[in-house]
Amino acid sequence: VNILKRVAGDSIMSPAFFRQIVMQWTKMSKTLYYWLRNR
Repeated sequence: VNILKRVAGDSIMSPAFFRQIVMQWTKMSKTLYYWLRNR
């Protein structure tokens, strides 16, 4: 479990992983915004 946690922590701290999460979040919130606005 400790090894898994350390690997996950390293992945989360990496810029590429962080950028991917931000992109996914932005895309999701945009979709949600348009869906709510055009409902």
